Amino acid sequence: MNGRPGGRPYKAADGAFIHSTTRVGRGSRIGHGAWIGPRARLGPGCVVGIYAVIHEGTRLGAGCVVGDHAVLGKTVQLAATSTVKPPRRLPGLVLGAACSVGAGAVVCAG
Repeated sequence: MNGRPGGRPYKAADGAFIHSTTRVGRGSRIGHGAWIGPRARLGPGCVVGIYAVIHEGTRLGAGCVVGDHAVLGKTVQLAATSTVKPPRRLPGLVLGAACSVGAGAVVCAG
């Protein structure tokens, strides 16, 4: 498949995992070993590096670049003294168009 006629409108390397509820925009490229969780949204023309992890509900605008081994949208553990009290959830991570996330970076949700 990977961009061939009748196939996906994006390219995913062997070993990449993309959850069935995730939407990936046209022309995007997903690197080997990358993991994209449920309900994530990638705009058109995004590039996801090798072994990058994109957690549930994360949204990337058009043309975003995610470096190798980066982790996006990880849920944070709230401290007992936090002003945000459970069971309220922090919002998912949203990155606008043309953002770049460096290799090995960790960007949490909320």
